[in-house]
Amino acid sequence: MKDDYLIVHKSILPEYFNEVINARNLITDKSYSVSDACKMVGISRNTYYKYKDFVFVPALDQGKKGIFAFRLDHKKGVLSNILNFVASSGGNILAINQEMPIHGSAYVTITVDCLDLELTIEEFIEKLKKIIGVSSVDLIALE
Repeated sequence: MKDDYLIVHKSILPEYFNEVINARNLITDKSYSVSDACKMVGISRNTYYKYKDFVFVPALDQGKKGIFAFRLDHKKGVLSNILNFVASSGGNILAINQEMPIHGSAYVTITVDCLDLELTIEEFIEKLKKIIGVSSVDLIALE
């Protein structure tokens, strides 16, 4: 995962990457529909959906907030172990969303303030995956 990301200046990227970000901002900040936002910034919906999960602007002044999706074994103490690990690693839990367990698996989304993490995001995810009862961990977003 460490080699999956690059930081590049937007001047060397196609303009539609910037427009995808502008469209996403209209959708999230001003509650525009995807169609309306895409029309306003001049891109197709296809372009928006193709790149929306891959193009981000760093938020250097707001800290790093990460959203992590987990599939956990439905056993006592698994979520508690995750929360303890996050705290012991310097993370701060901002939100937890937990679904009802289905077929022995519980689905949980946790938003973490990662600004003071003592590990890189990649190391953090790898250690989360090693917690007993954690079936999968995915980084959904990082701001």
